[in-house]
Amino acid sequence: MIFFLSGEDSYSAQEKLKQIKKKFQKEIDPSGINISFFSGENFDLEKFNSTSSQGGFLAKRRLIIVKNLLTNKPGKETADSLSSLLKKIQSSENIFVFYEAGLPDKRTSLFKTLNDKKNLVQEFKPLDNFKLKKWITDYIKEKSGLIKPD
Repeated sequence: MIFFLSGEDSYSAQEKLKQIKKKFQKEIDPSGINISFFSGENFDLEKFNSTSSQGGFLAKRRLIIVKNLLTNKPGKETADSLSSLLKKIQSSENIFVFYEAGLPDKRTSLFKTLNDKKNLVQEFKPLDNFKLKKWITDYIKEKSGLIKPD
């Protein structure tokens, strides 16, 4: 399973990432030893390939999180190799989350592979004034706070 989270509302995208991680730890791996992180700044395709081909340790699957890979513009060879690898691992037991803070370049082949309809894709757009006000109200209530009108 591959998740692709991106968009200008990086706060909401980051919260979704936390939600996925929390659910994984609750339902599959409370210890968190089967969670792997990769950064786009120093992405190592060989390590990613190795990690993605392994099953979980004392758990049935792994959670593999890759942050800001597209934003850091991987080289063409890396992007092409990763695109091929992603097509192979779509049926894997492992869970992959690709998180981009901001809008990645939609013209790249890697973006098109991640944005595939077979993946769980969610773009977080900025909230308009009405939705932002509602979100703030709901968030304050969730935290047991109170907002007084002017």
